[in-house]
Amino acid sequence: MGADTTEGLPRYLAPLPRQVETVALRYAWVIVAINLVGTAFGFWYYIPQFRLEPIVA
Repeated sequence: MGADTTEGLPRYLAPLPRQVETVALRYAWVIVAINLVGTAFGFWYYIPQFRLEPIVA
């Protein structure tokens, strides 16, 4: 996608600058790992509450 095709886009639709995209892709596995750990912690933390709630059929 060249600069001529992205000039008319609003700021919230414009692609990331190349350097930001490179850094984000380089550390994507770290971001995914942090999200998975956070999700697992959330389930672990709320297990007592899950046990008290009735199962909705």
